[in-house]
Amino acid sequence: MRHIHFAFSSEAYTVVRLGQVTGKGYGVQIATVSNQMYLASPNGVRQSIMRVFSMENDPRSRNLLCDRSSIGAYLQDYGRRIAGALAGVNADALERACALIETTAANGNHILSIGNGGSAAIADHLCCDLGKGTHHHNHPAINAQSLVANMPMYSAIANDFGFERVFEAQIDMIGRSGDVLIAISSSGNSPNILNAVEAARARGMTTIGLSGFDGGRLRESAEVSLHVDDHNYGIVEDAHQAIMHVLAQYIACKRDGVS
Repeated sequence: MRHIHFAFSSEAYTVVRLGQVTGKGYGVQIATVSNQMYLASPNGVRQSIMRVFSMENDPRSRNLLCDRSSIGAYLQDYGRRIAGALAGVNADALERACALIETTAANGNHILSIGNGGSAAIADHLCCDLGKGTHHHNHPAINAQSLVANMPMYSAIANDFGFERVFEAQIDMIGRSGDVLIAISSSGNSPNILNAVEAARARGMTTIGLSGFDGGRLRESAEVSLHVDDHNYGIVEDAHQAIMHVLAQYIACKRDGVS
């Protein structure tokens, strides 16, 4: 049985089965035409049109789930898979990413980070840890900027030029040769991420890509690929967050003289 949630006339309804909507104890008939939902009152008068949102299109349907015999078993399996995913990250690529970040700071260039959803949160967090978390008076600051953080800019570009250009347009505005773009995408196929990688390359920037699942196009297009080999969004995102922490803490250790 498929459930679809939506709002209609300030009331919440749930589609229990195709053609039948229940809510507040009465029924409302629907018809689906060209992926649009037509709502009608009991007297048959059409009152509204809404797009159909199907769970089949939700990315979480791609998740390879963990042991569901109990929540404790799920936790243990989840932890094992994170450990395995991190162990599979290419160490040479991680070294290259670390060196790129350090060189970029030494040259006075900038690091730009991008992502959608959970990856957007990682892109923001990364800038905090690379900036504040590695700061040392005897070393150049790592100037990291998230292209997700400026919501007025982000929403203006999305509104005027389309969501697929929200990062590309910002790179065109502020990206410079010698800068580094860190692109984070679990699927590796988000159009706005791929457009940004192309724009960065055109401006003489170097790209680092964090991907999951099969890596998508990002795994091939980024000059440095940090791929997490797991098919679960939560595990991939947690691993990406861990990679970000490893990079920041390792650089901080070097700067602090901790062996």
